[in-house]
Amino acid sequence: MSEHPLAGAVEKFNRAKEQFDELGTEMEGFFNGEPKPYASVGEFDTEAWEWVERLQVIREPPLRFGVILGDCLHNLRSCLDHVIWQVTLLDGGTPDDRTQYPIASKSEAQFEAIANDRIPDLNAKHRAMVKKTQPYHRGDEASSHPLAMLATLSNTDKHQVVHTAHSIVGYDAKASLDKLVGSAQQEGPTPVVGWWLASAGRLDHGTPWFRIVWDPAEEPPREVNVGGDFITEPAFGEVGLPASELPKIAEAVRGVMQAFLAQFPETKWAD
Repeated sequence: MSEHPLAGAVEKFNRAKEQFDELGTEMEGFFNGEPKPYASVGEFDTEAWEWVERLQVIREPPLRFGVILGDCLHNLRSCLDHVIWQVTLLDGGTPDDRTQYPIASKSEAQFEAIANDRIPDLNAKHRAMVKKTQPYHRGDEASSHPLAMLATLSNTDKHQVVHTAHSIVGYDAKASLDKLVGSAQQEGPTPVVGWWLASAGRLDHGTPWFRIVWDPAEEPPREVNVGGDFITEPAFGEVGLPASELPKIAEAVRGVMQAFLAQFPETKWAD
């Protein structure tokens, strides 16, 4: 494989996977190790007549997590660019400093403009293959396309800031909310409403993540004991990308790489 035109792209992808595995191992140790990096403190709000649980950040995730993520993103984005460089050569073109894999999230017109600048020498078949992968096909949800996320995250890491890690609520928790409200034990009135921070809601220090509301016409409870599970998930950057979504970016890049590998006559597939 070392002499194949896309050998470098394959190795960059493999390195990205190693970096992602490293990141996952370190995050697992931080978020699930002892002492726990987060805690929760509750109090009764006499104005809103509700019990409020607020997140307490004991230890912030290290900036190192964002640095490892940036390395992973760089290799995935570079993998796409190496692919398109070699495909340009395959089609008899002359790649230059503008050559890179186009990623268009806004419209077909945006893609055509970017493609004319970055992949002008690709033949019609290969240009169509690139076009098929574009995020703009998702319409209003284009920004959540894996390649759109890759472009956004990679550009921010490369040119602006390191993506910091934080926690988000790990899942939609209606069932758990019902369980928590049902398990609330108090002397006095019965709670009438429960509230849980929505899935993917960011958890900073002091963020209210759970509430139980009582009827203000009644006396407040003298004591409240609440038990249940609170599941969080690490996420990155201002976009709040859950760590569990990162494999989707890698899979999108792998799909592009494999599609173009099949275009090279040197490629041999193993059973």
